[in-house]
Amino acid sequence: MSFISFGFLLFFPVVVFVYFLIPQRFRIYWLLAASYFFLMRANPKYLLLLAADTAVTWAGGWAVARAARKGGPAAPRRKKAAAALSLTVAFGILFVFKYLNFFCGLFARALSFFGTSIAAAHFDLLLPIGISFYTFQSVTYVVDVYRGD
Repeated sequence: MSFISFGFLLFFPVVVFVYFLIPQRFRIYWLLAASYFFLMRANPKYLLLLAADTAVTWAGGWAVARAARKGGPAAPRRKKAAAALSLTVAFGILFVFKYLNFFCGLFARALSFFGTSIAAAHFDLLLPIGISFYTFQSVTYVVDVYRGD
């Protein structure tokens, strides 16, 4: 489903209407389900990717908050480690889908300057819709939890 499709023209008002009908405590789950459905309509393969990214982001935020609550001398290290792991996974997903082919080609060209000729690896990966947006949203969430915002 594309933002400029007839399907989205029907989908968006339904999502907004249901959002305001349901109790406030369920709204976030409704938006999560609607987001998953929207992405699944574009390419069902990426539902698993989005679910994994969501789980890693949630677990990272939870681990950072837990380390902050426990306190103690090791708390800053635990907070940093949890945040670093979560951010590494988030940026790793973005790198693989958006920049891996570019850097493989760049690496092959750089080696050619030294007289080594290799064929650049090319990975046939379809870029998930909105990967940059939800990656940076994930990063923002973990950083906000880390800062205590």
